[in-house]
Amino acid sequence: MTDRFSDHFKLGRNQAELDFIDVPVDTDIALFCDPFAFVVEKSPWFQSCNDVVVRFFQRLISEIGAGNRTEAMRMLGHVGEANEAHLGFSRGEPAGSGIGKNKAAQLYGRLATSKAVQTGWLQDLADCDLFIPGIGKDNISDMTINLIRPKLLQYTRQQCKQLKIPVRNVQGGFCWDEGSSNWMNGYADLPIVDGRRILLIPKAAVRYHLGLQHDEYYRHHVLDFLQAEHSQTSYGLVDLLRKAPPVITKKELKQRYPLSKDYLFEFSNEHPEVLTQYKTEAATKNHALTDELIEETQKQRKLVDIDSIIAKLKSVKPGPTDASDFHEVVLGALEAVFYPQLHMFMKEKELNEGRKRIDIVANNRQSQGFFGDLSSVHHIFCPYIMIECKNYREDIGNAELDQLVGRLSDTRGHFGLVVCRKIENKGRMILSCKDRLNARQDYIIVLDDADILHLLKLRKAGHYVSISTYLHSKLQDLTF
Repeated sequence: MTDRFSDHFKLGRNQAELDFIDVPVDTDIALFCDPFAFVVEKSPWFQSCNDVVVRFFQRLISEIGAGNRTEAMRMLGHVGEANEAHLGFSRGEPAGSGIGKNKAAQLYGRLATSKAVQTGWLQDLADCDLFIPGIGKDNISDMTINLIRPKLLQYTRQQCKQLKIPVRNVQGGFCWDEGSSNWMNGYADLPIVDGRRILLIPKAAVRYHLGLQHDEYYRHHVLDFLQAEHSQTSYGLVDLLRKAPPVITKKELKQRYPLSKDYLFEFSNEHPEVLTQYKTEAATKNHALTDELIEETQKQRKLVDIDSIIAKLKSVKPGPTDASDFHEVVLGALEAVFYPQLHMFMKEKELNEGRKRIDIVANNRQSQGFFGDLSSVHHIFCPYIMIECKNYREDIGNAELDQLVGRLSDTRGHFGLVVCRKIENKGRMILSCKDRLNARQDYIIVLDDADILHLLKLRKAGHYVSISTYLHSKLQDLTF
């Protein structure tokens, strides 16, 4: 049986409790890092990744368009396979320098001979699956991973630190340095399995299919447009002849306009509104995979075990002795309940240059559910969700609420959660939270064991809408 990353390091967590893909350590999982996800996601981490990818790719296209083959080849020199991530189609050992050069030459040839590149029309890496022959989701995923490698190295180090995973200081791989416009090879702290480095990938960044797919674009948008256009032209002719309009089938259109990426470019160049409509629709469908869907992709599937999280929470005793254990369990429970609304949960994040610390902070994807509604409906600025954990035997007081208020700001956001063991006087707790709202416009929701257990049971049943509804009721307690 193939070991997963969590098995090898004995994490005692299932996929729902992890922020990253729990990859098999000796093969790959058929998931892909999707640059289009960076375009549509609103969380700060995704936006910063998108900026890196866009700037690199636009410069690359500019160099190719200007005929600067040497410079373009240099830029392509380290965007080949990203074996450390264990994503994509199964491959062998990491590529050596000779293979790397051949890969760069192949990518250059495919880009340089494309009409979409020659005309300067292509601007986004995500569009390559639509318009560049020979470049598919595996290539695009690898390029994306290599371009954001510095951020992934930092992410891997942070995840290993909070999960107490041993690391070694090894070569981290080549990273694109925007300041010097060079690929730089440095060292990084990475987990090692059987002598091989592992690069962890946030599960919110991967997809089973890329957001933009040439065959989907062709079948559901290009052919639909052509069918409507031909029907309209035919209708004008047959109307003059007083005959019923003929129906042209998609099968006939496929024979007349066979699928090729060059044809898709020519069509899109003539009808850019169709491409715009496709991308708009694709953005609404570009959802992060649930933990269950990730497991379905694994060759050896595991149960997304919410009951084990419930058992862990019940086993932790209130009080200072088990405060660290409570913190650990809450981290996994919130990951399971709130993903994919929230992602990139970080434990004991330092703030204000280390002068303060927050127990847990999560990136808000701001795209769906309760946490999306906070910004889009309630107009609460909350790119990050700040969370404090209190393993007290008694009710928390004003000091604990004020501690969280001190972590909220105009840059981090004005919404936070306090997770505690029990609330004896719920009415007084709500009034205390209302006081902070009235004084500083800071929104604080307090959740106790009963709340967390209820949310976990909703998560187990797959009632994601009910999770958001439950949190909305907590928000209404503050605002009414």
